[in-house]
Amino acid sequence: MGKLRNSRKAAISNYLASIEGNRFVMSNLIAATAIAYYDLLALDNELETLEQTLKMQHEALEVVQLQKEVGQANELAVQQFQAQLLNTLALKKNTLQQIVETENRVNFLLGRYPQPIERTKEKLFREVPQQIAFGVPSQLLLNRPDIREAEFQVQASKFDLKAAKAAFFQALILVLQCGFRRLT
Repeated sequence: MGKLRNSRKAAISNYLASIEGNRFVMSNLIAATAIAYYDLLALDNELETLEQTLKMQHEALEVVQLQKEVGQANELAVQQFQAQLLNTLALKKNTLQQIVETENRVNFLLGRYPQPIERTKEKLFREVPQQIAFGVPSQLLLNRPDIREAEFQVQASKFDLKAAKAAFFQALILVLQCGFRRLT
């Protein structure tokens, strides 16, 4: 009797552990998607900064070229400004490539074909909640799916051990038979 009960409890614990394992995978997938999305927002912000820098460097290059024409600057200064402009253009191309790669990573995590990810800058600067939930760290650990999965696996192991021990004991099997006799 104990052998069957422990085997059943072990099966239930293994099932619950697999559910918690599934939750753990889902939470990791959601976290990875959120991280990639915020990386994408940060890259958008970096691209915007680079575009503003390019605009200012282009204006500065025009000023230095005018100064060269009137004799207040030399060719070296013009070439330095051109080099800075080209360097910033390369950074912009690199950032655009990173944006495409990050969009592809988000699409992969979401199980979609590559496509642009819709995003707005306002989501990045949304107000943080005033009250943050807190608790004792040991209590917070109990909410983690990987911890609960391990707990159920330990329970299943204990029940498997009890069932294995019970298998070594002799079993008493009672059979109830009914019959009838004919009276003659």
